Amino acid sequence: MKRCVTLLEYKHIYRLVAREDGAVTADFVILSASVIMIAISFGTAFSDGMQSLLDAVTQLINDGAVAVDSGW
Repeated sequence: MKRCVTLLEYKHIYRLVAREDGAVTADFVILSASVIMIAISFGTAFSDGMQSLLDAVTQLINDGAVAVDSGW
């Protein structure tokens, strides 16, 4: 179910993002950097996992091809 953001929540979000003079707050910069770092770490872990899976499947295919060639 969708929920509307209340005015108080909006003010809190705005206060987190920008100051009255328009400058971005340090909290927002730190929060953005953390989200980016987490995304990079998840992407790297996923990529490494997929490479390991691909290597295992390739090895199974190669083992099967050797077994067929040798008459198993």
